[in-house]
Amino acid sequence: MFVITKREFVANIKSFRSIVMVLILALIMVGAAMGFASLSTSETTEEDMRYNVMAMDPDGLANDLVVFVYEKHTLKPVVDRPIFLGIEELEIPEYNGTTDANGQWVAKDLTPGFHWLNIEHPEGAVGGGGGPFGGGGSTTASTYIYIAHNSSVPWPHLGVRSWQDDIRDTETLSDVAVHVVDLNGTPVQGATVILGTLTNTTNAQGVTTFLKVKKGTHVITAMGAGLDGADMVEVSQKETERDPFSFALEGPDEILRLVAAIAIGLVGPIYAIVLCFDSVFRERLTGSIDYLLCRPMGRRAVLLGKFVGILAALMVPISAVSLLGVGVVWQYAGKAPTGELVIGFIIYTIFLIAIFVLLQMIFSTLAKTTGTAILSGIGVWIFFFMLFDLILLLVSYLADLSGDAQVEFFNRASFFNPISIYSLCIAQLGTDTPIQGVPDWAPPVALVMLTVILLLAAMEIFTRRVTE
Repeated sequence: MFVITKREFVANIKSFRSIVMVLILALIMVGAAMGFASLSTSETTEEDMRYNVMAMDPDGLANDLVVFVYEKHTLKPVVDRPIFLGIEELEIPEYNGTTDANGQWVAKDLTPGFHWLNIEHPEGAVGGGGGPFGGGGSTTASTYIYIAHNSSVPWPHLGVRSWQDDIRDTETLSDVAVHVVDLNGTPVQGATVILGTLTNTTNAQGVTTFLKVKKGTHVITAMGAGLDGADMVEVSQKETERDPFSFALEGPDEILRLVAAIAIGLVGPIYAIVLCFDSVFRERLTGSIDYLLCRPMGRRAVLLGKFVGILAALMVPISAVSLLGVGVVWQYAGKAPTGELVIGFIIYTIFLIAIFVLLQMIFSTLAKTTGTAILSGIGVWIFFFMLFDLILLLVSYLADLSGDAQVEFFNRASFFNPISIYSLCIAQLGTDTPIQGVPDWAPPVALVMLTVILLLAAMEIFTRRVTE
């Protein structure tokens, strides 16, 4: 079997048609990545900025303040951001300054009463933890803070501030960030932070995160610098708001998902069809099939060897082009897609290509002419890629489906289309947002099962056909 696999791999990977298809795939992949990345919101804009305010209590008066300004998702500190703090009745700032290298600004011994806090942003407003704050093209984020000059919390203790956020860019508030400072407002690095059964340590900015936190109220405890502290956080798992009229893509993961759906969904199956449309028919036409069958192995092993060799010849260049696309997304979007998405993207692509290789090998085995073999493959691709959704749309219209019922119908009917199953698998990667009407495990299982079923069918058809 290894000899047949090697023979198919070498013959196909250096073929002229393979080189042409790789160039076409690379052009579409890179072009799509560059085009969609230009629509992304990866630069640090007003929607990417967040801040959190923590009242400090080093002397039992709770009259100190720590402001932490950071980038959305990455939680990297935003430095040199002008901040103004003043008493409510006065227009002159009581304190002013800029955030330090840790993204912090500390004000001590504040006057009792309400204070207004302004954080400047040269491009627009910044947001509070967990959602945008301000807007309308303003250049500052403003909020009011009450300094009570009393505290019911035993002191001295660590300053601990926790908040829910969408750190992984999943469009749901299911992550928690924690900020820990000492009595002077200095970030505590290496502090042990506990949330339920989860334990993390803070980084140089005194920040740590907990991902995929269950819905509900959670107690946060922190220990470090010889002190401890606590806070509470409510995790709602609500969906984050997005402007329905905005076409901006949020982050490299969303860009890569769209590139995968267009480049791989469009060109990948055609590449498989073009490369192996005559994989069996050519052997029968030239008589070399008899040479293969004379080897000391079963007919199923012959078919399996050809399949593995062709699939490898396809996936080596497709994987290389896919990684090139990831690099382009990284370059133009400003940050790399998550490792989970990249690895899952490659794995699911292998199964999609395998499905179309097996379909085309079945057609090549059954066909009586080369034209019939390739037209059968192209016809199936046209049906799955172009006509399938139109048929579903027509059926949903005739059945008078709309809203959630229509979405569930489309998602469930997608399991009859390998390209749609592939899209569902890619859509699930790196996100907790469920697919409506479909269990999380269903798309990957369906993709694997379809591959196995087609492989068994191809073996059986090859075994029966070559004996005729």
